[in-house]
Amino acid sequence: MDNVRLRTRFRLAAGLPELLRQAAPPNAAEMDAQIAGWQRSDRFEYSYHNFIGCRPQRLWLVIPFLNFPAAAPVVRVNGQPAAADLLPDRNGNGYILDLTDWVVYGGDNDLELELAALGVHEFMGPFLLYPAEPFTDQIVAAADIARPEAPVVYTQPLPLPLKPRYRCGAQGPAIIRAVMIGKVTQSKAASLVVTVDRPPEQLQKVEFTDSGFPWMCLGELKFDPARQLWTANLPPGPRERIQESEYLYVRAIGADGLCGEYCPVRVEWDFLP
Repeated sequence: MDNVRLRTRFRLAAGLPELLRQAAPPNAAEMDAQIAGWQRSDRFEYSYHNFIGCRPQRLWLVIPFLNFPAAAPVVRVNGQPAAADLLPDRNGNGYILDLTDWVVYGGDNDLELELAALGVHEFMGPFLLYPAEPFTDQIVAAADIARPEAPVVYTQPLPLPLKPRYRCGAQGPAIIRAVMIGKVTQSKAASLVVTVDRPPEQLQKVEFTDSGFPWMCLGELKFDPARQLWTANLPPGPRERIQESEYLYVRAIGADGLCGEYCPVRVEWDFLP
C-alpha cells in the first residue's frame, strides 16, 4: 500500500459556463436543489445512483478506483481543500466533486490529490465530465445555399427487419425440463439445468429472465455437449436486493427466430452463508 500525492494543472475555456447553462434541463430550477440533496443523503435508496447525469449543468470531477477505497482522497482545488463538496459514489467505486464554483474559467486551475493506502492498479485516473459542444453551431438559411442538395427520402426502416418471433400456426421450441440444482445462498451459486425438444444446431439461444438476481434481466444458458443439457450458474445478489422472486422463467428461441413459451422454474433461497 502506498500514499500518493498527485498534482496537475488544467485550463477551462471561457465559454464553458454558457455550455453548462445550455445543458440545464427544463425543470432545473425546481429539481436541482432536491437532486443535490439526494446526492448527499445517507438513505440506501439514494446511494445506488450518483445522479451526476441529472445535473448536466454542473462541472463534475470524477475520481474512480478499481474498488471503493478504504480512505477518502484529499482534494485541493487552486490551493483550497474541497472536502465539503466531495461525495462518495460507492456503486461507482469512487468519488465525485462538483467543481462548478471552484474553478477559474478562461484560465489555469491547479488540482491536487492525496491518496492513502493505494493498492497496485487501484487508481484509475480522474477526469472532468461536462456536456459536449453542439455538432452545429451555425445555421445557414436555405436561400444562402447556392446549390441545395436533393432531399433524402426514406422508403423503408433503416434497421434490417427482425425475423418474426411468433407465427400463427407455427410452434416454437419447447422446454421439456427445467430445474434448479441446489439452493441459492448468500455466498454460493446454484445451477439451472434445462432440456429442450430440439438439438442445439436448431436453436439460436436458450435464455432466462428474473428479477431477483444481480443483473435483473435476461441471461443466457450454455450447452453442455457431454450432458446434452443447457446450463447456467445463478450467483446470489445482496440479500436486501432480492425482490422475493419465487420463480425465474426460461424459454428457447429457434434458429428461425421463433420463440417458445416461457417455462417457470421455482427458485429456493437459503440465507445461510
